[in-house]
Amino acid sequence: MLKKLLWSFFIFIVLVMGTVWYKTSSYMFPWRVSDFIKHTLSWGGLADLPENIKDFNIEMYGGGFNRTYDMEFTSTETNLKNWISNSKRLKDNNPISITEFISEYEISPGEENAAGGWVQINWQTYKVKVHILWS
Repeated sequence: MLKKLLWSFFIFIVLVMGTVWYKTSSYMFPWRVSDFIKHTLSWGGLADLPENIKDFNIEMYGGGFNRTYDMEFTSTETNLKNWISNSKRLKDNNPISITEFISEYEISPGEENAAGGWVQINWQTYKVKVHILWS
């Protein structure tokens, strides 16, 4: 009886810890990546990703009470200009110049009750960084 109880407790702990790790880890299961991209774009009021992007990466942090998505990709100047003009929250947004080549668009508040975030574009390397927070 004690052995069954200990095994049950062990399984319970493993399941709880797995759930906590899953919700707070930046690791993404491959089948969830498309959901995370969808959330990042919709919460930021951003258009679909440009075609032929390179160096794509997305990470999620948080759990049931808050979520943060950090997404990066590289594209071409033409694709990025089209992406900006097709993005609800970027097209009429005046960016702040971080450096000579880096522009940052503030998104505050975000869409769908998201807190907001920012989009940084390096116009020398055409690298985009998106940071969106929901809480």
